[in-house]
Amino acid sequence: MIPLLLAVGLSQDWTLTLGGDLMFNGVRPESKALNAVSALLRSSSESMANLEVPITDKGKKTERKSAKELKARSQFILRADPKHKLSLVNSGLTFVTQANNHCMDYGAAGIEQESQILDSIGILHTGAGSNVRDAEKTVTKSIPGRPSIGLVSVMAFATTAALRKTSPATSSEPGIAVLNFGGALTKLSLLKLSHRIQQAHIGCDVLVVGIHWGVERKATPNGYQVALGRALIDAGADVVWGHHPHVLEGAELYRGKPIFYSTGNLVSALPANTGLFTLFYKDRAVSKAEFHPAKIRNGKASLATGRDATVAIRSYHELCRALLKKYPCKDSTALF
Repeated sequence: MIPLLLAVGLSQDWTLTLGGDLMFNGVRPESKALNAVSALLRSSSESMANLEVPITDKGKKTERKSAKELKARSQFILRADPKHKLSLVNSGLTFVTQANNHCMDYGAAGIEQESQILDSIGILHTGAGSNVRDAEKTVTKSIPGRPSIGLVSVMAFATTAALRKTSPATSSEPGIAVLNFGGALTKLSLLKLSHRIQQAHIGCDVLVVGIHWGVERKATPNGYQVALGRALIDAGADVVWGHHPHVLEGAELYRGKPIFYSTGNLVSALPANTGLFTLFYKDRAVSKAEFHPAKIRNGKASLATGRDATVAIRSYHELCRALLKKYPCKDSTALF
């Protein structure tokens, strides 16, 4: 098990901090929802979050989510004010993922505007694009003196029908990057996965796979998540970073590589208990991990303190232990 707290006197080469879903809809742009956690994000060498809701005032609503589904609230069409650029500027985030079930809610025009905003403030992004090649690209960052880091972003719902609602990119149409294995990993799908990860790893030393999967509001990952997460590491990924359930799920260290099954929300109009995660690296190897308990109130994220933090850490430890109890593996240990 990797210790929770940083050991005194242990030097670290570089750090990576991961947060969850940015749900800016229903949150006032002027609130600068990330201000209270920006110091933590800026203190990390690199930091990532999932930009769940498109920040756009352009485009038309997707027709892939039916009026019946919207009325039943089994599907939602969401977007956020482009002024949330204010929330992202100086937030400390250096990368965001875009392959999720709301990215294309306002079509190509919506995602084009969002991407232009991200480009204008220097935040690297991937997971959506004008075609499948663009959506599947690995974005990389190289800093002299440390390993280069790369990020890919994929949507991995278990069924083709669910994936179709999210507008997968094609060779000629805009959309998001997906992994479509029908909820089961066959020999053929594992070969495809291996090839895709090997290609994504070209040009970077450490590859992070941001993956949108699982079931909303479930604190324990399902079997497909666990099988796919471990398969991604076997295929060559260095970090598997999950989101979509909107709550925290446990994490594990599989063959020396971390898998976060869900990092919850980072911004939301609804109150929530959540957290951020920092990985400490020596060259290309994780030497330590740290969980930062956080809470969301009035749309703003802030770090938990005192008893709230103690209770949250204990609760997260239990999630990690429950994960390994349900899905035991000789190559896994609890990350926390």
